[in-house]
Amino acid sequence: MIALIALFVWPFLIARALLASLTGYGEELAVEGPVAKMLWLGLFKTLFEATELTVEAKTGQKKFEITGSEGKGFKNGKLVYLREINKKATKGEKVLGNFILARAYYVVGATANTFELALQEGGTGIEIETEGAKVGAAEHKIVLLEEVTEGANYKRSESKFVKTALGAKQPSLEWAATEGRKVKVPAGTTVTYSLWGDKEKTSEGKIWAVEILTASETFNENGEYEFTKDQLEYIIGAIFA
Repeated sequence: MIALIALFVWPFLIARALLASLTGYGEELAVEGPVAKMLWLGLFKTLFEATELTVEAKTGQKKFEITGSEGKGFKNGKLVYLREINKKATKGEKVLGNFILARAYYVVGATANTFELALQEGGTGIEIETEGAKVGAAEHKIVLLEEVTEGANYKRSESKFVKTALGAKQPSLEWAATEGRKVKVPAGTTVTYSLWGDKEKTSEGKIWAVEILTASETFNENGEYEFTKDQLEYIIGAIFA
């Protein structure tokens, strides 16, 4: 997410923040969660990029407004990724109130023209905490994502995270040398984001990480998206930055 998302790996992020006070055992423990949960690698396509958002200024406001948002795909349970919320913001920095740049959220409370965003599917909408203004394309972007449709020409690939042994060097996540890099993609699909889930089937389990691909790719025919080792290491590093 995966950039994830990410959002779902808070124990690791906390551990990173406390790295100076952890022993080697603590550092090793900090990477065990991702290894246990991020078992399957998959791909998202972009359904819609919302660049013109209206937020009404009032206490406790949670609703984003986009004309016809539900018809555009902003339905409960859908995953969105926040990009370019503030040109001066860096990844992980709080912007637009309680929202964080380069993080994934779930749509909740959807109506015909409004929706809220939550950290978990079916969760509580987050208060926006903004004075309210029409948001320009250069500053705010909410990207609506959908996983590529599962079938003969798409399925998740088994993730090949490995954890370095304690004592070899600082514990970290690495990618196995040659396996688990290819994901089938059906014709007519443009892939834009990667994901890590805990189940092979797209309809099961949870998504634990989301990250934007270094470059999107369009498939005019059935094919395979192949992650390079350098690209996977970049994505892993981005998730846990």
